[in-house]
Amino acid sequence: MDTQPVNWKPGSNPGALRLALLGAALLGLCYFFILAFNEFRPNRQKSLSDIYFPSPTVTRTPTPTRTPTPTLTPTPNLTATYKATNQQVIASAFQATAASAADQWRVVLSDPFDNNENHWPTGTVDHLARITRTIKDGKYTWDVTSPQGSYIIGTDPSIEHSGRNFHVTVDCKVNGPAFAEYGIVFRKYRPDSYYFFRLDNSGNFSLLLHDYGQWATLIDWTGSALIKPGESNRITVIGEGSHFIFLINDNYVADMEDVVYGKNPGFGSMSMAISLNVGERAIYEFDNFELREP
Repeated sequence: MDTQPVNWKPGSNPGALRLALLGAALLGLCYFFILAFNEFRPNRQKSLSDIYFPSPTVTRTPTPTRTPTPTLTPTPNLTATYKATNQQVIASAFQATAASAADQWRVVLSDPFDNNENHWPTGTVDHLARITRTIKDGKYTWDVTSPQGSYIIGTDPSIEHSGRNFHVTVDCKVNGPAFAEYGIVFRKYRPDSYYFFRLDNSGNFSLLLHDYGQWATLIDWTGSALIKPGESNRITVIGEGSHFIFLINDNYVADMEDVVYGKNPGFGSMSMAISLNVGERAIYEFDNFELREP
């Protein structure tokens, strides 16, 4: 068999051409794939969703520093505080007035009851109540039994008072029931018209007005720690024109205006007085009666 050389020309074999084109296309796809992979490979720090769909930026307001809540203190009662303060101021002012009167006013009568030179009533009287008065051992003693209940006043003409201002004081101790009363009668200008500042043996005080036979309570019974039941208590009344100041054991307890004689104060007498309930008995010991005027 004879062989002849093959003379090949480009384009003379279509199959080979197609094969070459296919290879070139495959190479191009590989090249494109490599580029795409490098461009779109996963980011180690950001995901695709973070890159292409980022979350909206949130601006955070700094959290304020919390101030500790203080411990709440109950709101004070300002009205009560004011009243208490005002009462203290008033009490201090009247204390000063009392001290000034006691130190600077002249003594009209001072009786320690060492004797009876001022002619106080003594002896036994049996009218409404049985009362025996004695002056002994520096005491003016009243032994009282009251079958009917009554007020008894120990008056004496030598202590008539005619000035506008006065300071009267007396010590008293009572041995008897809790409601045995004792105190000072003042501005007594007739037998049935006077004021009566009284204490009882259970620790209370009050002020009465007896005017033309009628009783009126001007200060109702008020308890006071200043009163020492069963012991000696000092009772003081100060009159300054139409104003009265009341002290127990040298401490202010009350004051008021003269409701009856305020337009024309400055007359009447003063003395000790007591009161007992029906069927009771008590022994009263008065001492150191003193009257002063400016």
